[in-house]
Amino acid sequence: MSYTYVDDFCGAGGSSQGLFEAGLVLVQAANHNAKAIETHAANFRDADHLETDLINYNMRLRPSADLYWASPECTWHSPAGGRKRKRQMLDMFDEYVPDAAGERSRLTMMQVVAFAEAKRPKIVLVENVVEVADWELFDTWLHGMKSLGYEHQILSVSAAHVWSEENSPAPQWRDRVYFVFYQKGIPFPDVSPRPWAFCTECEDNVRARQSWKRPDRRPIGKFRDQYNYVCPSDSHKTTIVEPWVMPAMGALDMDDLGETIGSRKRPLAEATLRRGWVGRQYIQEQLIVKHSGHTWDAAKPQHPRFGDPTAYYRAQGVTDPLMARVAGGSGDGLLTDPFLMATNHGGVRKVIGRSRRT
Repeated sequence: MSYTYVDDFCGAGGSSQGLFEAGLVLVQAANHNAKAIETHAANFRDADHLETDLINYNMRLRPSADLYWASPECTWHSPAGGRKRKRQMLDMFDEYVPDAAGERSRLTMMQVVAFAEAKRPKIVLVENVVEVADWELFDTWLHGMKSLGYEHQILSVSAAHVWSEENSPAPQWRDRVYFVFYQKGIPFPDVSPRPWAFCTECEDNVRARQSWKRPDRRPIGKFRDQYNYVCPSDSHKTTIVEPWVMPAMGALDMDDLGETIGSRKRPLAEATLRRGWVGRQYIQEQLIVKHSGHTWDAAKPQHPRFGDPTAYYRAQGVTDPLMARVAGGSGDGLLTDPFLMATNHGGVRKVIGRSRRT
């Protein structure tokens, strides 16, 4: 018996390929982008393809399916209530994208409710970035699916930890949240991630379980920031374990080093220059420093917080990124391992930093 699925915001076909390899049959894939539809159609030639703006499309004209997969646009989800905070790279382009485009992008989440209301698939799977939970209408969106008779589970996981003997993990950290909706009455397994990890207490590989730092909140967050993995054994269930992952080198072709942006002969596109500007704002114009013999020449960045020339030589916190340097000369001096030592002032002890060269 074959189960069918519809894939919305389908892209080139990564999600469709996963569902296909799980044994499902694609009946329709939809996207507003012509190139995406052209690519997806080349990969799935037997399926129907719909090139349209789903926000304005009548979902009752769509085919029925057992499962509905949707990857609504994730780039423009704003902080809840318009609060300002340090944004992730995906969110930084609000500086030059009109507000109307951002609002329109957020509306794509509502197409999940529209399809579910019109076609009532048995299962609905939605993938997005974890910041989607900051959306002002997030609770309304969840309530809409509940009102249609769906129960749900929430799965937060990094792509680095999702793998099996037949499916290799992604060699990168890619935190995502998955919403698994299913009609009431359908028996459904627990979909919590249980990646393989090595436990030093057990001295063996174990199926790790998630441990949330704030268990009183929804399980939506990022690895290490909001949750860790621990051993499932009752005897040491608080022991943090590190899941097995594929290193980035496993996917890199070191024979092809590519080309640096600075060495390109063709002028950079306006969008590339704009992204560079956003990146500089994000890292607060870190210093670029040359070392020559015993002198330091500091390039003066155009940023108000560097108005004091002596600030070039001041120490930075250990949590701050190191200043960019050119090669050559001796290494930077670091202060490490604070320790107590006696002084000549009445036996008073002070905390002194030990200096070493890198």
